[in-house]
Amino acid sequence: MCEADSNLITYSWLKNHYNPHPNFNVEHRCRDYSRLLDASEKYGIVLEAVPEGGIRRPIDREVVEFVEPPFDPLATS
Repeated sequence: MCEADSNLITYSWLKNHYNPHPNFNVEHRCRDYSRLLDASEKYGIVLEAVPEGGIRRPIDREVVEFVEPPFDPLATS
C-alpha cells in the first residue's frame, strides 16, 4: 500500500509492438490508499467500454524506440 501511486502513467507505441506500453519511470511516494481506491472507482476505465482486442496502435502513428523494449510475447522481431 505504501507504494500506491496516483501519478499519471503515460503509454508509448513501441516499434514492432501493436499494443501501447506503460512508462513506469515515475517517482513514487506514499499515499492514502483508501483515497486512491475511491478515485480509481470514480475515474477509472470501465473495462466493458474497451473494444474487444484492446486498444490498438494506428498503423500511421509514430513509435518509440528503446534499446531494450519491454517483453511482449506478441511482438514481432
